[in-house]
Amino acid sequence: MKRMTKLLLVTLSALFLLPLSASADVNDFSFESFDAKYEISINEQEGNRPEMVVTETLVALFPDFDQNRGIRRDIPSSSYAEFPGLVKIISVTDENGMAREYEQTNDGDFVSLAIKASDDSYVYGRQTYVIKYSQVWVLNPL
Repeated sequence: MKRMTKLLLVTLSALFLLPLSASADVNDFSFESFDAKYEISINEQEGNRPEMVVTETLVALFPDFDQNRGIRRDIPSSSYAEFPGLVKIISVTDENGMAREYEQTNDGDFVSLAIKASDDSYVYGRQTYVIKYSQVWVLNPL
């Protein structure tokens, strides 16, 4: 019994001396800011269809270790009642206007953007994402 207790104490002591790996979650980052500019107009050639161009600027703060490859942005793809939102991505850039790579998927309710490099490289520190898109039927036509 003494031998078993001694073995248990040695094992527990060894566990406390081992470096513990950090359990990081890809959601362990923050946004410093979100800014959006909405430009609404009426397209007379399309039956006075209300249209909007949106420019979103998101500034994310990522950790300085290999954890994140970018961000995901989900944009609602529906508008009022029976009218589809018809979201069209115009551009995705950084703060200097340099194009950022992204993958777009549509699931019916959202246009989803996975903004990340195609080589799956990690991002670190302060990263700016500028997303510009258009959407139609953004106002109730009544």
